[in-house]
Amino acid sequence: MVDRVQGAAPQVCLWQVGPNRCALLPSAVIGDGWSTYRAATIPDAGTTALELYLYADAFQSQSPTTSEYAAVKIIEIPSLPNFEVGYVPSAANNAIAVSVIGRIGISNGDFNGGLWEPVGDCNAVAPVQAKAHLSAKVLPNAAPGGLPALELSASLDNACERQALDWHGGSLLISVMVKHLRGASPNICLWETGPEHCATLPSVRDTGDWSTYQASVSPDAGTTALTLHLYADAITPGNPTINEYADVRVIEVPALPSFALLGDPTPQPSSSVQLLVVHSSFSNEWKGPANSEHVLVDGMLNGWLVPTGSKAFSAYYEPTHAYRISELISLATYVLMLLLLIRPLVSRYVWRLGGWPSRRRSDETEKG
Repeated sequence: MVDRVQGAAPQVCLWQVGPNRCALLPSAVIGDGWSTYRAATIPDAGTTALELYLYADAFQSQSPTTSEYAAVKIIEIPSLPNFEVGYVPSAANNAIAVSVIGRIGISNGDFNGGLWEPVGDCNAVAPVQAKAHLSAKVLPNAAPGGLPALELSASLDNACERQALDWHGGSLLISVMVKHLRGASPNICLWETGPEHCATLPSVRDTGDWSTYQASVSPDAGTTALTLHLYADAITPGNPTINEYADVRVIEVPALPSFALLGDPTPQPSSSVQLLVVHSSFSNEWKGPANSEHVLVDGMLNGWLVPTGSKAFSAYYEPTHAYRISELISLATYVLMLLLLIRPLVSRYVWRLGGWPSRRRSDETEKG
């Protein structure tokens, strides 16, 4: 476990007696507070003993450095497995982690040892004029976790840093922290000696801040060596491009894992209710069946939760129901008024025809 209190990031060295150098280990990526550093390594041929060193290095930061270490564990095993798959259902998005064990193919990927080489011009259209317009420098504590960062800038041609990889014919996993500051986006090339072109890699996505670029690649047939290039491309002369790179990792594996992930999802219990929607603006004046619950759907529509399997459903707008009743009452009133209006006309017409039957019989009786 490691914790960077101040200054440069914690560093770990597994010293190999015989080759007399540190084994290739990934850099410690430090966040806020304590974190767990893990690494797997196969000592180089000729190693007769191993010594573990823990550092607080003020050389790069040029300022006081305080690092804390705890619970140091080293486990020796007969061999390293090719890869393992871990599934953690409680993790965010039920993530599946694939751990691939391999060998580190790059040195000084964290730039703690400074530049890989003096800044180069990998475009070289105008190498003499461009020399004064190309820059490469290592910035202490500029990357997340207090790691050093390589800053490349160019206002003519192409500023680049490159390193020949320690490659033995396997597939590669590449991870680089990148940040675009100005001009053209960051660009990475894995140059294949033999085919004489860059391997096919995904483009670097510009997020406007630090992000981690990751890629996997199997070099083309006929490749005899590999060189990793990091660029700052001056697309328009006089318009500077500035990009930063940090924590460059290249892991060589025997082959990229290929597997099928099979899942047996747990069936979800069927719901006891179903949602029925009427496509009209929501209002509490809408009424549905007695055994339903009126709900708001999509922020504007009327919906009802009804028991699953319900075959009949009807909904009505209550003001409309009352309006129809009032229409019937109005119609009845209109008919009644019409009858009252036409009654005198009917009476005169009947009288001219001889009067009402009952009245005519009464008159005949009186005359007799």
